[in-house]
Amino acid sequence: MSKTPLEERVMELEETITELGQLVVKMRETRNLMLRDTQKDRASFKALTSIVMELAVKAGVAPDKLNEHYKTRFTFWHANILAKIETSHPGIAAELDDRTIDNCNTARDYPSLFDDPPKGEV
Repeated sequence: MSKTPLEERVMELEETITELGQLVVKMRETRNLMLRDTQKDRASFKALTSIVMELAVKAGVAPDKLNEHYKTRFTFWHANILAKIETSHPGIAAELDDRTIDNCNTARDYPSLFDDPPKGEV
């Protein structure tokens, strides 16, 4: 017995609903994996920064000076990574880059932790 056009359309819609349900499950799994990775990255960052702070203080580096160096290095690496992304995916780099024009001019290098951080580049 052949199906009417309406029955065929209903079957197509049911298949689409099933596929959409599977897609939602996969999206949820992907989101959970991303959240887990973000949480682990944050924990790792907190662990490393606490160790670095402790070592810096022990070496005689003031916490304020360490924070200035952190800002300088963050700016340097942020720009460096965006530049690498830009070589292969300029559109994605542009979407990821939330810096203002004034903040785009970054140093080509950064000073040692035991030197004074540059002024006005952070």
